Amino acid sequence: AGRQASFGSNDAGSYTELPFNRYGTTINAFDWDMDAGIIDFASEGRDASWFRSLNPRQDSLRFLAATGRYNMQDHVLQLEGVPHIAVGDAHIIPNGGSVVVEQDAVMQVLDSARIVFDSLYAYHEIYPATVNVLGRNTMKARGYYLYTDRNDVVQPIWFDDITTERAFREY
Repeated sequence: AGRQASFGSNDAGSYTELPFNRYGTTINAFDWDMDAGIIDFASEGRDASWFRSLNPRQDSLRFLAATGRYNMQDHVLQLEGVPHIAVGDAHIIPNGGSVVVEQDAVMQVLDSARIVFDSLYAYHEIYPATVNVLGRNTMKARGYYLYTDRNDVVQPIWFDDITTERAFREY
């Protein structure tokens, strides 16, 4: 079976950092396959745990994930059970709930994602979309806007350049 180890957090508020990926998490259960160089994460006692970027350029980008896998050879963090990622006033819903984070908090581009604008009322939807999440308030994407006319006929309209940018305010 090889060298295996399982460990968990001693308290509910503990926080684990992944310095190579520049991410931190509140996930609380870990299974380490030392020979394979793989650490599997799970949220014990709760549905999901927070993952937060520690890269200051991403303005504390954070989202929930149910499970994760960290590959110690290539330092890739594969997260599953991600319901959405809040970016500005949009929710990015990853295809299959999967998100991959590489070195320096670089998130792999999300293919076949869904973007819901006006996260409160969900007025506008882009699907399928290709989304590059750059931070808590910044993304670049392209995809189809699903326009519904007054006869309830849905017409997909292609948008090649969908962006959000952080609004800077001086007081």
